[in-house]
Amino acid sequence: MLLYPLKTKELADYLGVAPATIRLWSRNDEYGVFLSDVATGGDGSVRSFNEIDARILAYIHILKQQGKRKDEVMETLKHDQSNDWKHLPLMPGEVVNSVPIDRAIDAVYVERSKLIIEIDALEQQLKEARDDIQQERSRNDKLQSRINELERDIGIAKGRLEVMQQERRSADYWLRVIVVIILITVSFSVALGVLLISNNSM
Repeated sequence: MLLYPLKTKELADYLGVAPATIRLWSRNDEYGVFLSDVATGGDGSVRSFNEIDARILAYIHILKQQGKRKDEVMETLKHDQSNDWKHLPLMPGEVVNSVPIDRAIDAVYVERSKLIIEIDALEQQLKEARDDIQQERSRNDKLQSRINELERDIGIAKGRLEVMQQERRSADYWLRVIVVIILITVSFSVALGVLLISNNSM
């Protein structure tokens, strides 16, 4: 941001021209007729340039870069001067700031308040998401615990089934043994009966 009034070298450095060029343009036989008295340095005083002076000289620099002749530059400046310099370009690199400082501050506070509300809402969403994740983890832990219990119960049931199958195989074995003994006993009894009958007949 430029601080006015500017000295010749300060303005020259800002516009990227030689100080001699600023002094030349500021002479009354050049473009000094459009500048303030302190800018022309006609009374031998040190030149200084207010904002309008600086903008006029910056505009001259732009017109010169566009290849305008002196008479064309003069006509352009006369036209802008007749409109009280309302259409005079800003200094290079400057932007329009038509918003009063108090309104700008109010706008900043409003925007800040909106951001705070948005941040609070996002933090609440984040908290809810974390709570959901925690609840989901708790449910998953309970589900995993139930799965472990079921796997343990299945293992116990399989063990009992294996025991029952072994017991059944053992019972089937002894049943066959008993049947064989019964058959042997019956056969022996029949044979003994036949033998007794034969002896009685003799």
